[in-house]
Amino acid sequence: MSIEFTWVQRQPALNAGDDNVCQWLLHLRAVDGEAASYISEAVDITKNQKPIDDWLPADIEAMSEAFRRINKWDATLTSDIEEQLNAPRTVDGWNEETLSVDT
Repeated sequence: MSIEFTWVQRQPALNAGDDNVCQWLLHLRAVDGEAASYISEAVDITKNQKPIDDWLPADIEAMSEAFRRINKWDATLTSDIEEQLNAPRTVDGWNEETLSVDT
């Protein structure tokens, strides 16, 4: 199994009356072949709100990775991928008319 994790979205939401970030919209995707799983979360910033221009890329990276680690998103996504890959599959070549596998 070779699961690839990708940040799809790390986007700020601003307060209505100013340019302070009050929320981050985080969306993480995991893919392994045809199996895919997603986690989306809106993270509220209740303390230490600051303007969007004060958020450095390194700060955004550290914050989003901290939520990913604390909430164990990789484990959750991996479990979902494993369930998909191990789910029952239909039989290739099944013929509904003869109720048998075509050879």
